[in-house]
Amino acid sequence: MLEGEISFACAGQEATYGPGGFAWCPKGLPHRFQVSDDGPARMFQVTTPAQFEDFALAIGEPVASPVLPEPAVPDVESLVRIAAEFQIEILPPS
Repeated sequence: MLEGEISFACAGQEATYGPGGFAWCPKGLPHRFQVSDDGPARMFQVTTPAQFEDFALAIGEPVASPVLPEPAVPDVESLVRIAAEFQIEILPPS
């Protein structure tokens, strides 16, 4: 974790981390993360083997300027469909 606070859940275990915190979840286990209501937060993510960056590229959109865009409601149907193309399963909120 770089800034803010994020709650992580992996394989039934949950924890909340702030700056300096570290979470690890092996591939294939259901997991999620959520930025605290106090947000925003920044984290550094390493995913191996590589594939997640291709998924992020497929669902992302180029920005017009170097500022954060306003949050938008995600198109969940498209997100789930594109995720499946990368062998990623989107689980419903718990």
